[in-house]
Amino acid sequence: MEQGFIKIFRSIVDWEWYSDISTTRLYMHLLLKANYKEKIWRGEAIDVGELITSFHNLSEETNLTKQQIRTTFEKLKKTGEITVETTNRYTKIVINNYKNYQKDSQTATRQSTRTLTHETTHQSTHEATHEATHENIEIQAQNNKKITNSNTPNNTLINTPINTQSNIETTRQSTTTKEEKNIKNINNINNINIIVQKWNKLCLSLNNNLNQVSCMTEKRKKKILLRLKENDFDFDLILEKIRDSDLLQGKVCDWCVTFDWIFACKDNYIKILEGNYQNKQKIHTNALEAQIDKIKSVMDTI
Repeated sequence: MEQGFIKIFRSIVDWEWYSDISTTRLYMHLLLKANYKEKIWRGEAIDVGELITSFHNLSEETNLTKQQIRTTFEKLKKTGEITVETTNRYTKIVINNYKNYQKDSQTATRQSTRTLTHETTHQSTHEATHEATHENIEIQAQNNKKITNSNTPNNTLINTPINTQSNIETTRQSTTTKEEKNIKNINNINNINIIVQKWNKLCLSLNNNLNQVSCMTEKRKKKILLRLKENDFDFDLILEKIRDSDLLQGKVCDWCVTFDWIFACKDNYIKILEGNYQNKQKIHTNALEAQIDKIKSVMDTI
């Protein structure tokens, strides 16, 4: 059994699935089994908060049936707790926001271990940086004092520990860049989950030919993030246009809009936003209403 622990906040009792024993049990199991550091599995990089498994293994490890696990997966995906990436070789489960929730706990575990084995060497990065900076300032002050009080010729150089300060600044920049990257990855995951939740909600409300998104592949993630960078992309307006279009819902012919078609290229969603698939009857109605409003405005001026 590996040492360490995971953090479970007391607010979990207010979690919407907490009273669902199977869902809570499986989610806790996934938290415990997920990688706490990056690993390589058969040539594939498995990141922190991810794990490779199967329905069969999860069933044996939790004593839940495969059907219970499938049902629980759908619940956790629906509320954005996990993302499932399936290939022809394996199933990878990504626990969303795992790094954000468990980062401090893993750091605390490593620091506690160092304290038990060598208490005198225990020191946080912030403290080390602060002390190094303070020491450097004192050395610099001493050198300045020597320059002022001594008869050193003007062309004589006095060595100062500028390399120490340079290393400190480099370390700070590296840490900041890593933290910014982690925050960006978390924001990307959250934005993708919001997009999927909105789409699935529309599909449920229409209850027709539109299919919900059940798994998120790397290809889908790249397409979504690419569209989100485009200024013209307005997903909420796109969903409204789909709700008002019989053609996009598959009521007119065998074709209907799909999640992947929207994100495939810019031209596709632009056609939706420009009203190319709007119901003709509604277009005529809007034009008639505009004419009536114009006549009323003229009558009001008489």
